[in-house]
Amino acid sequence: MTTRLANQAYHHHPWTTPTMTITRLSPPRCPQCYRDGIIRIVNGNIPNGNAGRPYYICYPCDQFICFADARGIGPANPLCQCGEYTRRQMSGAPHGIHYVCARGWCWFYEKEMEMDAVQRQVPARSVEICANYSYI
Repeated sequence: MTTRLANQAYHHHPWTTPTMTITRLSPPRCPQCYRDGIIRIVNGNIPNGNAGRPYYICYPCDQFICFADARGIGPANPLCQCGEYTRRQMSGAPHGIHYVCARGWCWFYEKEMEMDAVQRQVPARSVEICANYSYI
């Protein structure tokens, strides 16, 4: 696991776009058994901001692979070990912001840190609002 300051810059490949990141392997494959993922929709009763989002899961492994949308993927994000832009997302409580491999392939995980070396967090009252943004 690595960390990144909120304003830290990264070098990016100018020919890679967020759309390329999630469609290069369509559907993405499970990093454990290498089978194609099956698309599902997050239950509408989930209060974490992900309700209604499409995602890929490995049926045999019962393993979440990745979300099937471009939310949180952008050129300001660091690159993962796959050489692709990562997905910026927030965890469950305490809603810390972090980056993961957008395809779920390389297990990349990096916290977004404030200048005082504390993980950047979304206030609980703002979680549902952030679900409407494309950058988290």
